Amino acid sequence: MNEKRIIKMTKNPNTISSLVKDFKDLGLKSGDVIIAHFAMSKIGWISGGAEAVILALKEVVSDQGTIVMSAQSASNSDPEDWENPAVPKEWFDTIRNSIPAYNPKTTPTRGIGVIPELFRTFPGVIRSNHPHASFTSFGKLKNEIITNHELSPMFGINSPLGNLYKIKNSKILLVGTTFETCTALHLSETFVYSKKNQKICSAMLVDGKREWVCFDDYDYNIDLFPEIERLYFKSQLPYTKGKVGQANTYLLPYNELIDFGTNYIKNYLKT
Repeated sequence: MNEKRIIKMTKNPNTISSLVKDFKDLGLKSGDVIIAHFAMSKIGWISGGAEAVILALKEVVSDQGTIVMSAQSASNSDPEDWENPAVPKEWFDTIRNSIPAYNPKTTPTRGIGVIPELFRTFPGVIRSNHPHASFTSFGKLKNEIITNHELSPMFGINSPLGNLYKIKNSKILLVGTTFETCTALHLSETFVYSKKNQKICSAMLVDGKREWVCFDDYDYNIDLFPEIERLYFKSQLPYTKGKVGQANTYLLPYNELIDFGTNYIKNYLKT
């Protein structure tokens, strides 16, 4: 959505102070540990844009809390798998041999929005070392969450998603988004799937030298997530719904959602 349309659909401009109030009204507070997802255009026009959203969220959660965001670098992958857009087949080898090795400080995110891309550059934010599916974090527990990100499964128990699961009372924040963007549900998949049938390749540093590394992982499937969303909201499990700006926003308990998703996927695979 372009800025002209966003301005037209916005009743009042959003500011850091108004966003702070919205986050607090939703139930966010100092000390919370959250993984956050945003569709920024749904919020409406923001004075300060993505920076204002991040500053507001940091003010509410404070240094005593912890913020996690996805920082996936989908462009650091095998060009044979690219679809949006695809590239000519004769380019494949050149791309495989020339993509810069993953660098947590400089490798850009792709396809996950303006807010996560800006967040990774903020002072005090650290990033995990996965070349394809990294996460970033700021706050008190950032080191506990971001360290120990194994190559495969990239969304497993030995990843930031798994580390959030080990921390009781973690939360998921969805601002203007649906469960389709809820990366944490991939952890549920790793609790159920038994066969790694997807090959992923990325450029990364191995003993200080750039290498094109391939590994097997699960074939993650977000097609299941909308039904998990529908059934979760029909259940008696807790969540809070509110507004951040004009965006429908949900705050959910992390472990309850992961367990619910795990049970759903188990039952789905039995049918």
